[in-house]
Order: sequence, then C-alpha cells, then structure tokens
Amino acid sequence: MNFKKIIVGLYIGLISTCCLSVSFSLAWYLSSANLFVNTISIEIKDTRDLKISTSSDIETFKRELVEGVDDLYRVDKYQPVSSMYSSLWMSEKLDKPLFRDCSSQLGISSDGTPRYDTIEHGFFSQEFYLLADDDLYVTLDPLNTSIRPDRTANAETAKEAKKKNLFPNKTVEEVEQGLNDLVNALRISILVPSETSYNYIIIDPYKNGTTKLGGLLDNNNDKYYDFYNNKNDGFNYEIIYGEVENRNLAVYDEPIESEDVVNGEYSAFNAKHHTSAYRFNEEKSAGYGCKIKDEESISFAELEGVNPKWQLALKRNEPTKIVLSIYVEGWDLDSINSTMGAKFINELTFKIVREM
Repeated sequence: MNFKKIIVGLYIGLISTCCLSVSFSLAWYLSSANLFVNTISIEIKDTRDLKISTSSDIETFKRELVEGVDDLYRVDKYQPVSSMYSSLWMSEKLDKPLFRDCSSQLGISSDGTPRYDTIEHGFFSQEFYLLADDDLYVTLDPLNTSIRPDRTANAETAKEAKKKNLFPNKTVEEVEQGLNDLVNALRISILVPSETSYNYIIIDPYKNGTTKLGGLLDNNNDKYYDFYNNKNDGFNYEIIYGEVENRNLAVYDEPIESEDVVNGEYSAFNAKHHTSAYRFNEEKSAGYGCKIKDEESISFAELEGVNPKWQLALKRNEPTKIVLSIYVEGWDLDSINSTMGAKFINELTFKIVREM
C-alpha cells in the first residue's frame, strides 16, 4: 500500500557563546556551555490529520508549535552530559530520562569509584503528544532528519578565534573543522513512557563505531591520566571513570619506567600514563568481566526500510506521549573544547511506517 507521509518538523537554530576562552582545559568535563538555542518551531506537514501539542488536552492540539507563542522549553545553554546509568532509571520506568553531569563529580570512593550526579539543565528535553486520525506506526524519517553544522557561521567563528589567537597552533581551516565536528557528539533520544510499551531509544546521527561511556581521563589538565591512592595497599591506580561493570575485577599493568608521551593531539581522552600509577588494562579487564558500558544507540541507517529499529504506535484519537531530548554526549570523543562556539542546524521529521 502507498501510505502518505506525515511529517513533524523540529527546527532548532543555535548561536554560540559570546567568547571562546582558552582558560578551559581541552576536556569535555571543563568546557563552558558552548551553545544557545535560538529558535524552535514544530510543524505538521501533511494532508492527513496528525496534530501535536505539549499537553494531552485534546483542545490544545494543532498543526504547528512556535516558540514565543506555544509552551516550548527554552535551553539557556548546552553543556556535555551523558546517558550513562540509563538502565537504572529505565528499570524504574521513570516518565523522563535522567542525564549525568559530566562537568562535576561527587568525589571518588576509597576503591576508586567516581560518583556522578544527575543534571536537569544543559540540554533540550520536552514532552510532546502526537494525535492521529488512524491506527498507525511512525518513526523518524532518516532521509529528512538531520543534525548538520552551520558551516557559514562556523567559518566566521573560526576566523574570529584565530584573530584572537585562541588556537595558535591551528590554521583557520583546522579551527573551522573542529567547530563543524561538534555535530558528531550530538544525540537525539526519544522516551515513550507508556505503561504497556515503555521504551527508550538513542540516535547517534553520525555513528561510527561504539561510544564507550567510560574510560581514563585527565581531569586536572596536567596531561596525565588521573589516579587515586588505594588505602588498602598504598599504591596508586588509574581512575576508571564512567559506567563500569564489575569494577573490582579491573586488571592493572605495572607503572611505566620512563616518562610517557602523548601520541597525537592532547585532550582529556588522550593523555600520558604517570610513572607512579598502575595502568588500567581495558582489554585484560574485559576478559575477566570488568567492562566499560557501551552506549546503546542506533544510526539513521537503522531507521530506514519497512521494519525500522524504532517505531511508535499511535492509536486513533488517543494522545501518545513522547519525551524528545537533544544533547551533547560527554563521552563522545568529539566532545572536546575545539567544538566550543560551534553552531548547528537540527531538523527532525517523523513518517508513517505502516497502518496497524
């Protein structure tokens, strides 16, 4: 059957912060907020009767939502957050996703376990309701959904950054590329907080391999991976940040005997091993059951075809609630300070997969 397509478009324009400061270390966890939401509009584009609202009240549904007119969430500023530990709130079937604060921690326990607080700001997240005139399934349309850099704006920002000598070792073209790479760290997530079909999906538009929600970091910007002192044996061990399964089974190698070097460009993700600390061996640890959590995300490609990996069931004239979030995943390797000041354009489109 040849079904018509229903489109729900979300348009988000972003402007950069007023400055690009070199006082921050090259690390996602210390970056200042680098994005502001400028405009939001949500629109239905189809001849069929599909409407949208921020309320379940039938009288509030219409074909277009516009910032300043409708009740749309305003993001004052973005900051890197993480979806790590999502299985905890999903097991409780919470009605909104919880993200972890990547910019601060609650300290390191005596066994070297970092603790993270949840965060309520620094990302776009809002509940919406869809209302259809028939029983059908919808999904995000990968052909008409995109998160792409605003290349014109980023080119101008790169020139200004070089004029201020904020990146002395990079060309204008390299600075511009760093700004454009911000889109690689962006995520779209959709929570369906239904009692009968509770589900959550994370979409990594430019997915290339797996993002690990943990690992070694240089938190204090001294170009060495962080370590802690184990009070039981008095030795120093590198800290394994993020979500880690069976942390107590971690395997460590002997400290290096001579000064280490950084291979490639330094960042919080790419630093040196300290001569006084036992080094975390991720491969050996995984063999013993100590594994860093992989981000459970899908790509746009997995939304294509007649049986996409994520589908949303809509019942005729019954409002269906979703929680849409757009955020910077702090554990993505592209989430570093070279992206600060970037601008991007986001367009989301839903389409009918099939009728029930």
